[in-house]
Amino acid sequence: EGKTKVKGIELVYTGKLTKDLNAYANYTYTQTKDSKGIELIRRPKHTANLGLAYQVTEKLGTNANISYVGKRTDDYYGPAPSYTQYKGVKLPSYTLVNIGANYQLTDNVNIYLNLNNLFDKKYESITRYGQEGRNRSNYYPLIRACLARLFYILDGVAYHYHHAKNSLNFNRTFPSVYLSGFGTICLAHALQRQITY
Repeated sequence: EGKTKVKGIELVYTGKLTKDLNAYANYTYTQTKDSKGIELIRRPKHTANLGLAYQVTEKLGTNANISYVGKRTDDYYGPAPSYTQYKGVKLPSYTLVNIGANYQLTDNVNIYLNLNNLFDKKYESITRYGQEGRNRSNYYPLIRACLARLFYILDGVAYHYHHAKNSLNFNRTFPSVYLSGFGTICLAHALQRQITY
C-alpha cells in the first residue's frame, strides 16, 4: 500500500519538411518510485521515437520510424517447485526500425503493409518473454476493416428500414444481420495476428 510517484518530461516535434515529406519525433524522460522509494518495474527512464512519412503519389504513401526503449528493471519468479522470486533484474535497452507503405484503394479502403523490427532485433519487454523478430502485417487488418465497414452499412440499412416501416416485422427480418455482423467483426478481430517470417 502507499502512493506511487511518477514525474517526467516529454518533448514532441511534428513538422512538414517538404510538400510531401512529414517528420515527427518525441522524447520522454520518466522517473517513478513506489511508496518505499524503489523504482517501478518495466518503466524505462528514456524512450524516444523518430519517423518520416513520404507521400509518393496522391494514393501511395510510405513511412519509416525508429523506436528506442531505455534500460529498466523487472521482477520474476523462477520455475516450480521453488518459485524463487528475483527482484531488480536489469533489462537492456533496445532500438527497433519499422517501415511501411499504404495505398488508398477507394475512399473507404486503405491497403497497408508494415515490416516491423526490420533488422530482426532480439529483445524482451518482460523478463524471459522474448518478443517476435521481424514480422509483417497486412491481410488480416484489411479483412477486419472491410468486414467492419460492410456490416456497419448493413446495420445502417436495418436501422433506417425499422424506422421507415415502424413495424414488428423488423424484429423477425433483421436480427440475423446484427448478430451476423457482430459475430463476423469479432471473428475478424480474432484473426488479426502477426505473420512471422
